[in-house]
Amino acid sequence: MKQKIAVLGAGTMGHGIAASFAMGGHNINLYGRNETSVQRGIDQIREDLDVMVSLDFISCEEEEKALANISPCTDLQSAVSDRDYVIEVLPENLQLKLEFLQKLDEWCPPHTILASNTSSLKLAEMSKALSPERVKRFVINHWFNPAHIVPLVELSDYGNNDQDVLDEVCRMHLDLGKQPVFVKKDVPGMLANRLQQAVLREVFSLVEKGVATAEDLDRTMQYGPGFRYPLAGPVRIVDYGGSDVWCVEAGNLLPDMDDSHEPNPLFRERLETGELGLKTGKGFYDFRGQDATEIRAKFNEDMIRQLKLSKEFFMK
Repeated sequence: MKQKIAVLGAGTMGHGIAASFAMGGHNINLYGRNETSVQRGIDQIREDLDVMVSLDFISCEEEEKALANISPCTDLQSAVSDRDYVIEVLPENLQLKLEFLQKLDEWCPPHTILASNTSSLKLAEMSKALSPERVKRFVINHWFNPAHIVPLVELSDYGNNDQDVLDEVCRMHLDLGKQPVFVKKDVPGMLANRLQQAVLREVFSLVEKGVATAEDLDRTMQYGPGFRYPLAGPVRIVDYGGSDVWCVEAGNLLPDMDDSHEPNPLFRERLETGELGLKTGKGFYDFRGQDATEIRAKFNEDMIRQLKLSKEFFMK
């Protein structure tokens, strides 16, 4: 039986998560603080699914079924009172999450699994709002933007859950076509964000030293290491090349690589100048005179094409 799910928050991440579960056949209560915010989220879901239809990723019939699976809600208690799985997608504010979690613990049925999409707050801190029994049914469930396209979901496995809870959550995401991974320790950033920051630290160090332009470093990742990653992750690639080769290379390179513990000064410079990227018209790239909405839409369309290809040939 498909689980009944509540998604709390209809913004950037919430509407994408709701769309994913709805496409998977789940009954969704999409909660927002008011009717305007919820309707905005549902409108965005329809726009996202329209693109998927236009690229033959889903059919018109599948789109309509998914939309029919979503009910807008502005009353929190009624949104969660009969749900099997509730995921909060609220701003990264601990006090706000604690207030919501305390209410969820009270209003949800005993069997309900609670989840947080947080990428920075600790599960132990958020658990303080929950009863001991509910803590056993509480997980971090971190998605990536755009949630209806990117396959990866990170799940916590910090020792507070019984194995059947973790199995249920994992199976639910596998049924959506997602690729769940378990994080064994409560470390900041979980997995993917830490890996991204490790790459960016060296990228911006190389830019700062004048070793290469930002454009050429992007091309290096896109057509070098990144080109292989849909087929094999970095550890498997080490095995393909041989640990002996990689160990020698690490010994030669690591002493010369960046090991700073602060954001690169290039970030600070752009904060001071207001050159934040696409949303301000200029960042490391110049987007002035270009339509930001069109750029984002084209990026999402290309990712859907990549997802379609990956599902057909690569993803197991």
